[in-house]
Amino acid sequence: MISTLLGSLKFAWYQCRAPYVNESRLLVTKELGYTLEPIDRNLSRLMGFENEPGSQRMSALEASFFLKDFAEQDLASLENRAPAILQKAKEIDQKLIFLRIYYFFMNAEYRNVSTLKPYIKIHKERVSKVHESLMRLIQYTQIDALPVAAVSNTLYGAAKLNLSVDPVLNSILLPVLSQKYKYLTTVGLAETLWALHKLNSKNADLSKKILADLGQREVKYIQVVPGYFNHLQFQLDPNAKTPREVGLLKDVLMMSTDSDTKKQIEEFLSKYKPNQ
Repeated sequence: MISTLLGSLKFAWYQCRAPYVNESRLLVTKELGYTLEPIDRNLSRLMGFENEPGSQRMSALEASFFLKDFAEQDLASLENRAPAILQKAKEIDQKLIFLRIYYFFMNAEYRNVSTLKPYIKIHKERVSKVHESLMRLIQYTQIDALPVAAVSNTLYGAAKLNLSVDPVLNSILLPVLSQKYKYLTTVGLAETLWALHKLNSKNADLSKKILADLGQREVKYIQVVPGYFNHLQFQLDPNAKTPREVGLLKDVLMMSTDSDTKKQIEEFLSKYKPNQ
């Protein structure tokens, strides 16, 4: 309960600061992501029916954020590490009791090993349910009313989770993206471009339009962290990380075989100057 209260206060703190940050060139590196919690309650909304008493139907935009949130959790990495974690847990179980107690408090993987396999199974089920529902929601949403953020999130989430979007790719997603891509943020454009290459989309003209728009974007910003006692006071982040769009575009650079695409990406990356 205390952790929930502290989390709510932290969220409120960030909300108070958000208008000041979003109107400047400051990039807060310790920002809260978009999550849909609690997961189970929101998953049940995917199965809700319109006009049902107390129902609140989830929109395609919300479901797309949900899918993207799952994609960022990197379940594939956990699955690859699972055998090693389970083997390590068996070895620890053979040790003396006081050593097992030590590992229980000091090693989170050992402490949670009993929930590892159920977690992976439940996570896969959740991803499958969100993906299936999202495909239906996109098909039931009028093209003009479908936000481009939902398209970008869907493409990125599907590409990262190795899911298919073929039923809606050419008929809905790409036409909406072609009309509204300029409304995406720089990160959104980079994620979309990465997803199109990952999904082996053959729409070269759309990729070139996105790259041309990226080339006109401002890429000079300062990475900061908020002050401890003043939410309007910032200081340079001593551990500034490479922005997401830079890492994604470097991946596209490696995936692409088109010389013009490579040249445009290299020109964009050459403009990036961290904390200058």
